[in-house]
Amino acid sequence: SFDEFLVDRRGGKRGDGFYDSHPEIEMEARAFAIEACGRKAASFTVQELAQYIDSRFYELYGLKKTGTGLI
Repeated sequence: SFDEFLVDRRGGKRGDGFYDSHPEIEMEARAFAIEACGRKAASFTVQELAQYIDSRFYELYGLKKTGTGLI
């Protein structure tokens, strides 16, 4: 039951998520997704969003990307 699940303490938040630590990127990512979904072609993919978030992270914090993976 739901009450057993709550008592079990397996659910819920374990720690800060990415957007908890970087709220400014969350707002920009939402705006990016809304703009992309509004395009006439509407060919928006999750990969585009991930690449956008990755590039903004490095820009905002003045870091140099050393690998090819996403943050």
